[in-house]
Amino acid sequence: MTELFQGTIEDIYYRFDTLITNSIDYQEFKDFYETATGGDILSEPDFENKILANYCSKGKGLTLKGFKEFFREAVEKSPGEEKVRDWLAKLGYDSELYSSFSRSFI
Repeated sequence: MTELFQGTIEDIYYRFDTLITNSIDYQEFKDFYETATGGDILSEPDFENKILANYCSKGKGLTLKGFKEFFREAVEKSPGEEKVRDWLAKLGYDSELYSSFSRSFI
C-alpha cells in the first residue's frame, strides 16, 4: 500500500471514529460500510465474526491497524481493487485520492 493510500485510509478512519476512541465500533463501521458499498447491510454478528475476529481490534472496536488490514485484504483478495476504488468514490475521493469533502480539525 502506498503512503498516499494509507493516508487516505487514515483519513476515512478518523472521519468515522466519531466518538474519538481510537477504535471503530459496530455503528461507526456500519456507517462506513453502508456509505462505501452504497447500502449493503452489515449485521452486528457479521461485524463481530468477520471483522473484529479477523482484524486487529480492541474491545468492541476495530483499530486503525485493523482498518488498514481490512482495506489491504479488500484490495488484494475480495472484492478487489476496482470495487475498492468504487468505495473510495462513494466516500468522496477521486482517482488521485483527493477528497472532495471538507475536513474538520479538532
